[in-house]
Amino acid sequence: MAIRTQIRLEQLTGSLNDGVAAVTVIDADSLQGVQDALASAIKRITGAASYSAAAAGVFSQTIVPAASGVQALGSATAEWGDLFIADDKKIQLGSDQDWSIEYDEDGTDLALIAGANMRITGNSGAQELQFRASTEGIKSTAASTMNVFAAADVHLDAPGFVKVSNDMKLQSDSAVLAFGAGDDVTLTHENDVGLLLNSDNQLQFGDSATHIAQSADGNLKLTSDESIEMAVGAQGVKITGTTPKLTIGDAGAEDSSLVFDGNAQDFYMGLDDGTDKLMIGLGSAVGTTPNMTLESATRNVQFHGDIQVDGKDIRNSTGAVAITLNTGGEVVIPGDLTVKGTTTTVDTTNLLVEDKLVGLNYTSGSISGGAGDVGFVMGQTGGNSPAAIAFYYDSGDTRFKIVQTATAASGTNITDGAWQDLQLGDLYLEGLDVYGDGTGKAISLSTGDSPDVGVQNNLTMLDDKSIIFGDGSDAQIKYDEAASDKLQILAGGAGALMSVSAGDIVLGHSGLGAASLGDVLKIQKIGTDGVVQVSGSIHSFGNDLILSASGGKELKHQSGASMMFLDVFKPASWSDADGIKLAANAASWTGFEAAYGEVSLLDAIVSAGGGAGTIQKRTVEVTGSAGFPQGYSVPLNMDLDALSTADCDERVDIYVNGQLMVSSSEVTGNGDYALIGPIDASVPAVFQFALAEDDVIQAVVR
Repeated sequence: MAIRTQIRLEQLTGSLNDGVAAVTVIDADSLQGVQDALASAIKRITGAASYSAAAAGVFSQTIVPAASGVQALGSATAEWGDLFIADDKKIQLGSDQDWSIEYDEDGTDLALIAGANMRITGNSGAQELQFRASTEGIKSTAASTMNVFAAADVHLDAPGFVKVSNDMKLQSDSAVLAFGAGDDVTLTHENDVGLLLNSDNQLQFGDSATHIAQSADGNLKLTSDESIEMAVGAQGVKITGTTPKLTIGDAGAEDSSLVFDGNAQDFYMGLDDGTDKLMIGLGSAVGTTPNMTLESATRNVQFHGDIQVDGKDIRNSTGAVAITLNTGGEVVIPGDLTVKGTTTTVDTTNLLVEDKLVGLNYTSGSISGGAGDVGFVMGQTGGNSPAAIAFYYDSGDTRFKIVQTATAASGTNITDGAWQDLQLGDLYLEGLDVYGDGTGKAISLSTGDSPDVGVQNNLTMLDDKSIIFGDGSDAQIKYDEAASDKLQILAGGAGALMSVSAGDIVLGHSGLGAASLGDVLKIQKIGTDGVVQVSGSIHSFGNDLILSASGGKELKHQSGASMMFLDVFKPASWSDADGIKLAANAASWTGFEAAYGEVSLLDAIVSAGGGAGTIQKRTVEVTGSAGFPQGYSVPLNMDLDALSTADCDERVDIYVNGQLMVSSSEVTGNGDYALIGPIDASVPAVFQFALAEDDVIQAVVR
């Protein structure tokens, strides 16, 4: 029966010795010795510094089997999990470590397999993939295609090169063939398009000086240190695209050209960088023997030889004929012709211009040129001084001139010489004014089909010359120097109507004859006064007859006879003696006075007859929105005491809003108004119609 010994360890004190050597049997004479042996064994298994310092499952030493090839890690039913191998450490196979696999972290950063050949066999064993160290390299024993599948990258690392004896196919639509340690150059398959060389990397030929590359995005550059030759068939070289363009040169300071290498003669088309001209010429060097030069600054085209047009027509950019060169030397320009320069010389016998309008001083584009003299200079005797005649518009004096001039036709401004005559038929003036050689007008015409002529200054007529009026010389004004030494106004053949001598003006009448001029009207000076003498009567036709003296002077009646005033409204029974007569010195002339703002002639008339009275005018305005009804008595406030009832009918006029009214006494029963008696200071007017507000009634006593 086993003996069980129970020991309470917490009651023991002391330490264990884990440095005891390994023994086959623990033979200790104390519990201390047994525990020392156990501690030493644990230390040897873990390889820790002390048996108590080892962590669980951690080994600090190499683990080896008791005999080579005997012990295993795991079993067919108890497999180990992942196996973790540090950087640059190997898994070595074979008793002599003939084959190894390693992750070379500090060198190539690759998984390295070294040693014997390697064979990978399929599940069926019928297919093998062999990796041989011999010249065979990777070998498949399958009769058909060998497939290599990898979830990630597959690296082929060899100290020399990888050789593919037959075709190599990259069958991914986006397969990439990379070159360089950093894959800096790649060739990528673009599905159904082609291969793409990345970035601006070059595809070089022979050496680095000859290559093809994308120098910038969208720019393919072919570079050669000598030349690029293209051997093409009959179709030549085509440059296509939306806007195809061929550029020669790189903006450098050198000539650039296109050379045509002929059998007997070379031609070139090139840019002479020194002169900035494009030339077409003979040879291959730009600038030698040019046939045509295109200027850059002026855009002129210079031909260094003749121009021959076999088709006779020169066309413009639209295809229309611009110039036709007919046989015999005739040049036809069907469109507009612009000639620039300083002088255009037309050396022909005659110049025929079919155009209806000829423009002078116009720039190209029919734009008016600057201000200046414009016109024609016409040579006469083979020289310019002073035989040339100029017909031109003087911009300084703003008028047309015809003068002799010494100015040549190549000049810009005309120097005036002698004035030239101008012979015309009829002359029509739109400006209506005629000037002399100064700035003042001499004659002005009014507008219309029958213009008046206004002479602005003196009109000089020679002796015995007339100004004649009427198609039949019906009247005339002349200075009769040969006969009467007078200025005469004549009408027809009846003699003078007016005669002006050194002091007198005499008016006659055609019916009186020349001998009776003094019987009509004569203006002369008597003493210090100008006197008008009339033989006959003075009448006013339609307007007032006004006799007046100058300011501050008296109007005098100096005749020995009476001055008679006859009223045109007097009754037919009156005789001239019944009119009003005022003696030359009658005191009643001084009795004129103002009455209601007017001069009362009636007062003078009545005073002359021994009575008293006034000529009056009264104005009444209708007030109130109701106005005055028909039959309303309108007070006139006129003093009619001095007039009889008949005088009121004759001498009182009534106006409404400026319209003369008819009194009922003139048209019995049908008048516009009636004066209501008795005739005194308060006589009113009664109207046969209603008066509205603001109507104005005026009563005038004449």
